[in-house]
Amino acid sequence: MVSIKEKILEIKKRPAMFLGKNYICCLKSFLDGIMFVGFDMIKDKNYLDEFQKYIESKYGMNSHSWDRILLHYSTDESTALTLFFEEIESYEKYLIDD
Repeated sequence: MVSIKEKILEIKKRPAMFLGKNYICCLKSFLDGIMFVGFDMIKDKNYLDEFQKYIESKYGMNSHSWDRILLHYSTDESTALTLFFEEIESYEKYLIDD
């Protein structure tokens, strides 16, 4: 079984190895690919859906995907990727506190 959460932690350690470029659009494509190809093998299928709801609520935007919302609040693709990893940490703390 594959864990999206664990894969994100691996990517955070070495993003260029997984993504090619440190861009949020590359991360989104990578994660979408995992969800599409290996959906039956993913143990935390709802992780990104719940993260989407968290980002929508936090930023008050619900008509865009999490990557587009974070890019909107960043100066470029690379800083949006950095913001993503910061938001994942915040999301994990939110889950613990909830």
